[in-house]
Amino acid sequence: MQIYRDDLNVFISELEYPEVKAAKSHIPVSVGILAGLKNRSIPMQQIQTQVQKVRDRNFAGVSFFFYETLWNMSKEKPQERQTAFQKIFPTPTAYPNLLAGWKPFS
Repeated sequence: MQIYRDDLNVFISELEYPEVKAAKSHIPVSVGILAGLKNRSIPMQQIQTQVQKVRDRNFAGVSFFFYETLWNMSKEKPQERQTAFQKIFPTPTAYPNLLAGWKPFS
């Protein structure tokens, strides 16, 4: 689910929608967070706060849009953002094996 909002109250209210809670009770739901656009930088503090709000509500995880703004297209220095992301995600995790148990149609 993508929630690209600058206003924290709006971001939180969308996490709390009844239909989101209903979906979350049946399937793993992750939240897409805006990391910035080509001409619009998102401060690391906003990203950190939004990630924490998602975690506080026990969503399955987060993703970020778009890749280049994670480090390069920001008002903050790339090293500052990398350090901040390492603090948000201090422990590496293994990717799930999506092909385990998969069999081609015959």
